[in-house]
Amino acid sequence: MQLIAKLVIRRFVLGWAWSLFLIFALTCGIGCMAPPPVVSLHPISPGLLWVSGRAFMSVEHRDVRVAAAFEHQQRGNLGVRVEIQNLTAAPIEIKPQDVLFQRCDDESLLSCSVLTTVRDPEEMLAQLDAEQSRATAAGVNASVGLTPILLLSAVGDVATVAAGRTDGGAGLQTSAIANQMDNNTAKARQEAASIEGQRNLWANEALRRHTLLPGTATSGFVYIPIDPNAKIVDLVLRVDGRRFHFPFKQTVRVISPYSDTRGVKSSAPGHVPPGVVGP
Repeated sequence: MQLIAKLVIRRFVLGWAWSLFLIFALTCGIGCMAPPPVVSLHPISPGLLWVSGRAFMSVEHRDVRVAAAFEHQQRGNLGVRVEIQNLTAAPIEIKPQDVLFQRCDDESLLSCSVLTTVRDPEEMLAQLDAEQSRATAAGVNASVGLTPILLLSAVGDVATVAAGRTDGGAGLQTSAIANQMDNNTAKARQEAASIEGQRNLWANEALRRHTLLPGTATSGFVYIPIDPNAKIVDLVLRVDGRRFHFPFKQTVRVISPYSDTRGVKSSAPGHVPPGVVGP
């Protein structure tokens, strides 16, 4: 009988373990997120300037000097650092609306998409303010909504203990509700910190509207939405009637969730010098 009981228990345990494994496998197969690809831009120019490990392309035209370098991938955007120097005798207005990009099929830049403006920092800041407001309200509501339940549960625990009916489980529900409230508060703070970090990026690091006085320079990041199928990304700056082109070759590195094996979707950068188009 003991042998039969052991076999039954073993079969029961193995059956449950196998069922849990299948549930996990199916759930992960449907809902597990694969590591996002790492996307980067490589300047296409034979005469690159290197500054602190970054490859810059620099062009000067009619007393305006512009430089560009890929910096980082930020969520769904590619960040390019842009520097503009005014060597003229008159002020020049710099606006994000004058920074555009196009995706091209090859390095000749003859077959390209329509020029599109980069991300507008003012629009992103307005969007983040709205997200911050909604996140704050959601965090408060999630905690406040549990307060009546917490109080009722605590009152019930006191009554149970006073009546002498406790079985060792008194206070467990109250503790669980309190922990849930703490988790909601921590989650709201974490989301608020994330939004604040993004807001700092768009407010202080992105290239925003700026009047460039004679003999001065400005710099900032411009952000291009990622298209994993793009081959060439051409950054175009319009500065006081001048047009500057900075072509980049895009590489997409696929990250495996199971090992350090890496794949590069595009080939190594070519060599086509940045150009200037305009009067």
